[in-house]
Amino acid sequence: MRHRMSRSNKSRRTFKVDSLLQTVTSRLHQQEPISGFLTLTFLGFYNKSSGISQEEPVKVETLLLKICHKKRKDVSCPVMTVSLGTSYVPYNPSEEFPPPKAPTVSIPTESFSLSGHLVKSYHLLLRVATMTSNLLSINSDMDSGGGAINGTGGGMSDEEKLVQFGTDLVIYDKQNRCLLSDGEYEFYLEEIHGNNSGSKIAHALSTWEEIGFDKELKEQHLSSFEKMSNGPTLKVRLQWSREPVTPMVDRPLPLVPVDKNDLSNKENNRPGIPKGCSKLRDRPSVVYQFLYNNNSKQQTEASCDMHCPWCSIDCRTLYSLLKHLKLCHPRFSFTYVPTQSGARIDVSLNEGYDGSYSGAPSGGGGGARGAGPVRRTPLSHVIVCHPRRPHPALTEFLHMDENEFDAQRPYITGHNRLYHHTTTCLPIYPKEMDIDSEDETDPRWLQKKTMMMIDEFTDVNEGEKELMKMWNLHVMRHGVRFVGDCQIALACTMFLQQRAEQLLSKNLYRNFVLHMCNLFDFGLISPVTVYTTVQKLQEMIGVEDTK
Repeated sequence: MRHRMSRSNKSRRTFKVDSLLQTVTSRLHQQEPISGFLTLTFLGFYNKSSGISQEEPVKVETLLLKICHKKRKDVSCPVMTVSLGTSYVPYNPSEEFPPPKAPTVSIPTESFSLSGHLVKSYHLLLRVATMTSNLLSINSDMDSGGGAINGTGGGMSDEEKLVQFGTDLVIYDKQNRCLLSDGEYEFYLEEIHGNNSGSKIAHALSTWEEIGFDKELKEQHLSSFEKMSNGPTLKVRLQWSREPVTPMVDRPLPLVPVDKNDLSNKENNRPGIPKGCSKLRDRPSVVYQFLYNNNSKQQTEASCDMHCPWCSIDCRTLYSLLKHLKLCHPRFSFTYVPTQSGARIDVSLNEGYDGSYSGAPSGGGGGARGAGPVRRTPLSHVIVCHPRRPHPALTEFLHMDENEFDAQRPYITGHNRLYHHTTTCLPIYPKEMDIDSEDETDPRWLQKKTMMMIDEFTDVNEGEKELMKMWNLHVMRHGVRFVGDCQIALACTMFLQQRAEQLLSKNLYRNFVLHMCNLFDFGLISPVTVYTTVQKLQEMIGVEDTK
């Protein structure tokens, strides 16, 4: 088997101990990533509950968290914290007249070493420090008597305290996948109690959480939107670049959608008709109606193209659009209604929608916290026979009562019941349905196995072995009848009726008499049964002698 080894021993001839350092150094140079920088440009800290713009900026500290692998003795995953710098971000800057400069932080990509086996994933923690007076809303100031808290005189007052907020970003997950791309982000900040900045990370890495009631879960989902609209947020521009930037740069321009640039040409664009509708006049118009609150309807504007309103994919045809909506957006139910001008699509919530996670079997990256165990996509493959695909027709998307495509007739009619074997309680496979073997309790392989096991005995003679083979096979054949001690007499009678000739031909008369005595000694048969059975056997011997 030497030829099957993947390695060879040729390098041992020229091996030297001094070459170990050169080998490791060359390997590290090959794994060295391309130099680059992750640039974070802080655009502002926004507290929507307080609409007043503060003159004093807030302090934002950028921390790199290295989540290491957990050892057996560790309760949780160890976290290594590296401080990357501190920036002062404007508080509630004006969108119309923003500040000319913006603070930045450049993180070298060498900090994310993916070749080692110590670090499992890399997280970025943005920690914001501000005063409680900055977080008070206008309404609370008016209720307190119109006097704002003044904490500028002397030191920090009793009512004015330092509050820290933070948010966690996953840069590289445990599969070494980069989860951050270029763009403008607005993060919701959660309050950090104490100096334990890694508690939020430890909670995000936990596997199990307490599951509350349905009412509590619904309130949590609704409160998440309210927190994002009213709570403190941090707006950041993220960009991967080749070179670092200075701590203060010119504030970047806001991202403008591409569609707005097309409106600059006023001479070629007619104000009444959107661009592109003149080319697509031959296509039918699509009207979406959203049904909610006892089927009250809200009609949207007519769409002149076949773009999906959710993911903006161009389906080009009406059938492709309806197929895409049905398969890719299962949260809603879509019903096609033909009209004179085109088509109408009624959109309603799908009551049978399963909102559990059904994505990749690997981890989701720790972006959102789960409320307990989640479902993963199974890795097993099931081979099925798909029905014949019908021809594309818009009748497939008509009303649910008239739709026969979703409920196709199965190949096997009747009930779908699982049967089991009577003796072994094993399920009967479809290939065994035509084989009526319930009465055959002694298959051929079991008979051979029984005889082989009896032949392995060494402390009995050949006559006893032959008799026990005949008796065991007889009990196996009629095992359904012999279920109690009271039926052993019937077993002896049937044994003589079926195997008496074979018993006498092998000269096993004395062995059979000893077997009957053993049954009597163990209390299985009575003396009358022993006498009558032996007498019947002697009568059979007399009949054989007369012949």
